[in-house]
Amino acid sequence: MPLKNRLTFLSLQLEEDRGLPIFICENKGFAYYILGIISFYMDGVIMNIKIINRMILNTLLVM
Repeated sequence: MPLKNRLTFLSLQLEEDRGLPIFICENKGFAYYILGIISFYMDGVIMNIKIINRMILNTLLVM
């Protein structure tokens, strides 16, 4: 499988996992793929921070 096709496949998989419309197309190229990956991980990081904050808040409320 050529690299370009593999990247497109990966990005499509990531977008499907998030349930978002697919905006990363083969013809848009590598930059959009990288942007997609970065935004994917940033969303994950922000969500994790929210979850951790909620956990801290809950433990403080219990104490």
